[in-house]
Amino acid sequence: MTARDLAVSIPSTRGVGSARGRSHWPLSLTIALLPFTYVPHEIVRIDLKVSYVQLAMVVTAGLLYGAFRGRLRALEVVAILLGAWALSRLLLISYLDTGVPEVGKALREGSILVTALVHYRLASRPELRPAVLRGLVAALCLMLTMEAYQLTVGLDTLLALGYESPDFNYNTADGGYRPFGTMQSPVVFGTYLAMVGLVVTLGTRRWVAAAAFVATSVGIALTQTRSALIAFAVGLGVALLMQPKPARGGKLLLAVPVLWATALAAVLRPELFSSLFARLGSVTDTTDTSGAVRLDLWAGTLRAAAGRPVDGYGATEFALTMQRYVGALSEYGHPHNTYLQVLYLYGVVGMALFIAVIVLALHPGHAGLPADRVRIAAVAAVLAYAIGAFFEATWTSFNMIATLFIVAGLSAGTAYPQEKSFRT
Repeated sequence: MTARDLAVSIPSTRGVGSARGRSHWPLSLTIALLPFTYVPHEIVRIDLKVSYVQLAMVVTAGLLYGAFRGRLRALEVVAILLGAWALSRLLLISYLDTGVPEVGKALREGSILVTALVHYRLASRPELRPAVLRGLVAALCLMLTMEAYQLTVGLDTLLALGYESPDFNYNTADGGYRPFGTMQSPVVFGTYLAMVGLVVTLGTRRWVAAAAFVATSVGIALTQTRSALIAFAVGLGVALLMQPKPARGGKLLLAVPVLWATALAAVLRPELFSSLFARLGSVTDTTDTSGAVRLDLWAGTLRAAAGRPVDGYGATEFALTMQRYVGALSEYGHPHNTYLQVLYLYGVVGMALFIAVIVLALHPGHAGLPADRVRIAAVAAVLAYAIGAFFEATWTSFNMIATLFIVAGLSAGTAYPQEKSFRT
């Protein structure tokens, strides 16, 4: 992939209103760094809260581009209602229950939603769409680079650098490990990779799209994350069905290089793919440990939610509440399901609002606009998140929620004047 290919594949912002001649690199940089949940230990071996830096960058970008002005869309209204309900639960209801408002957790929840809404507004603006796409391309490259590095250096080196539990959860009971990329878990990383990979694969053109398809497919396979593979495949299938028939053939041709790359990787690293096929085969295995744990956690969370269905348990520790329902499994700290996580935290009201946000983001016509290439790609990415959310709890993930709103913003935005929607 050359620099010229990248420049051609993503339309520039020149010649559109006040954006003439501006690359909007601060926005691209903000999005490119969003996948990192930690500072690599190769740089510094102390745990730094990178989310504070990312929050500052997003707010600065919002002020720079006037994201705090303009009327609200339906998705924004629902997200604000969700935020207001969450803050009410953490501050007012917690105070009435225990006499102590959960100020710290309320600030964290509020910062996540403010960041998400700023990203949504910026991504929905047509003159900023190319800058957003450039940021996502860079983010994908950084994620895949980190994954390749982790596979190259080996488990012993990663442990020696301090990538250990409980902050990082990636090594397996049999002495192996799965790459976790820029996240702290291969499951969350796999879903994030599927979301960004879908936007870059379907939202760009020429060699960038082909390279993104190959790299994302192999990258997800190497994480051995079943839910991410399913989410990526379903997102691709739905996106192809949403496109006009003339455009489908060009996208289907991308299957040729990915099959070649997969076969090559299987020859070079057969042990990785044998583990992958074993994990895929365990989807229908009723004795699979990870599947059994999730089912028990889901059932226990539903039983617990029945005890407080409207407003949930707020900031009450999951382990404390769930001990009576799932025993030692409560130590996982979450139900391994984002929908049930929101149900536990904020009750039926919170879960209904969260589902409404996803539905509004998925509907390609909710802004009254025709579907174009980038909007279809964004809908596919939202769908990937919605599928992955069934298997991992990501509501409190600053990075995941922000990226969900970025792709939702792309699905709500208009096509760029210079952009050809279905050129393959």
